[in-house]
Amino acid sequence: MNLRKQYAEETRKSILRAARRLFAERGYVKTRVEDIAALAGVAAVTVYTSAGGKSGILRTLVDIWTTSPIRSAATESIQLSQDPLQIMAIAGRTACSMREQFADIIYAIQDAAPYDDAVAKNLKVATQRYRGSCLMIARKLESLDALRADLSVTRARDVLWFYFGYWSLFTLHNENKWSYADAERWLINAASHAILKT
Repeated sequence: MNLRKQYAEETRKSILRAARRLFAERGYVKTRVEDIAALAGVAAVTVYTSAGGKSGILRTLVDIWTTSPIRSAATESIQLSQDPLQIMAIAGRTACSMREQFADIIYAIQDAAPYDDAVAKNLKVATQRYRGSCLMIARKLESLDALRADLSVTRARDVLWFYFGYWSLFTLHNENKWSYADAERWLINAASHAILKT
């Protein structure tokens, strides 16, 4: 990478860091491009040319969140596993790890989606990816003949989404003030009872 490209990439990363911090502190709607530029130490026009403005930044943050190596490693581990309980543990551990690292992005998107069509589209993409992971897990459990008899694959996906989607962790950690570790243990146990054959 030549020096110009290296500088451009460092500038972009600085803008993303600044935006992520401000989105977490103020929310997406109340954060101005000028605020991002000031914190990143660049001109406002650079936020547009380097990162696509606020909507471009959010698209990038969604990609960082939904394509995290944590998710890829979990997918590989689940595909290799032959133990349904281990698969549920991986799912719960991954949901909590992703929330710990990317909660600020998740909350910024949820907060802004009702007011911004571009953000709503980004949230839709993120949710499709996330629910796709739940479907992958449900199909893996079905292949192991581990699903309860009254659950179809799509219903199992929905139950996984209930336990490991956006709001269960928000309720347990943010509202009930549980630690992520306690929330993870409880969710894994509850989801396993709800999905797996006894």
